Amino acid sequence: MLALYGFLIIVILLILVLTKRASIHFTLVVIPIVMALIAGFSFIELGEFMGSGLSSIAQTGIMLTFATLFFGIMFDAGLFDPIIKGIIKFAKGDPVKITVGTAIITMITHLDGSGSSTFLITISAMLPIYKALKMSRLTLAVIAALGAGTMNMVPWGGPTLRAATALEVNVVDLYTPMIPVQIAGLICVLIASYWLGRQERRRIGIITTLPTESFISENATPEENIKRPKMFLLNLLLTIAVITALITGIVPLAIPFIIGVPIVLMINYRNVAMQQKRIEAHARSTIYTSSVIFSVKINQTFGL
Repeated sequence: MLALYGFLIIVILLILVLTKRASIHFTLVVIPIVMALIAGFSFIELGEFMGSGLSSIAQTGIMLTFATLFFGIMFDAGLFDPIIKGIIKFAKGDPVKITVGTAIITMITHLDGSGSSTFLITISAMLPIYKALKMSRLTLAVIAALGAGTMNMVPWGGPTLRAATALEVNVVDLYTPMIPVQIAGLICVLIASYWLGRQERRRIGIITTLPTESFISENATPEENIKRPKMFLLNLLLTIAVITALITGIVPLAIPFIIGVPIVLMINYRNVAMQQKRIEAHARSTIYTSSVIFSVKINQTFGL
């Protein structure tokens, strides 16, 4: 009988979210509570379920919060700008190079696990080029979705976190065996991007007069003062150190990003007011993603 209530929760949740009749937070929290009460659980039991569930997810939620902040600040500082600009320059007017470059940019920008920032950066960087070459915008959307979906397997990505939460295992222990799978998936994304680029090349050919430099300047952020190109090497080394510490598990799960956020802020933005602005700039996506993870855990703690 409990399994039936569990399936009902899933069905009602999907209907409400897909029809946009309720927010994701409402459906993840309120619907399971109502269904648990119908199933005969008392308020005391629900409180115990939710308390134990939130305690078990605390470290994972903290890691997600600080990971989103860390990579968001790195994007602000311009750590990935040379790579993105280099790909755009290299692609020039060849649709194949552009589609493969789009895939690589998507993979890089999705290191923070945030879909909104990934699509914002990728689409902003590549859409003008797709328009200029009269390439299909659907191709751009497909490649961005493929790259983001595969990269979302990172330990701080939503699917991996939710799977680790449901299985009640350490997210790094769950992710480590999947590294070869993710690498294979990323290779498949590059192959698919290459194939899509070949289709576009047959349709429109190669445009050798593409003004690449103008697209780079047009898509520059209006807050150029937040860029720190001189700190590129230091930021890169810090990012490698944080990811290495996370994957090797030499410290508890959330610690690498908890330590990394204040360090990257101090390295790139010495002014306290500037540091606060960088945190506020990413607060919306950080809070939203973290709150969904905690809401999902409440959903999963009723035994339905």
